[in-house]
Order: sequence, then C-alpha cells, then structure tokens
Amino acid sequence: MCQSGVNMTQLTTMVRMVDDSLGMIRNWVHEIEHLAGHADLNSTAELDEAYRKLGEARQLISKATYELENHADEPSFEVELV
Repeated sequence: MCQSGVNMTQLTTMVRMVDDSLGMIRNWVHEIEHLAGHADLNSTAELDEAYRKLGEARQLISKATYELENHADEPSFEVELV
C-alpha cells in the first residue's frame, strides 16, 4: 500500500482524477471548436491542436495509471515528480 512513504492507492486515485478532468476539458474544447467553426472564427486550428494535445496527455496518463496499478510493488518502480 505504501512505498517510500507514498500511499500508492491515493496516488493512483489522484492520477485518475486528473485523467477525468482532462477528459471533461477535452470535451469542452471540442464543443467550443464546433461553436467557433459555426461562427466562422479563425481560432479553430488552435482549438483542434489543443484537443489533440489533451488526447495525447490522456494517453500518457493512462500509461502512468497502468504502471501504478500493475508495477508499483516492484522495487524498480519509481514515480518521477515533473
């Protein structure tokens, strides 16, 4: 449960909460992109890029969640603060 003073269950839960938040934000950005497109605004390319990058961030978080859930008990596992 704890490794190096870190409660791994809490850490995993926090990472999942970040993923959920990014998912919600990604959906909002997608909706805003459509609204901007209907209004013929020039910001749709930037919004599309933000949408894609949020998707990429969620993929990375998904990988981190998998590692936390499946390899946290291994002695070689480390969580890097970024």
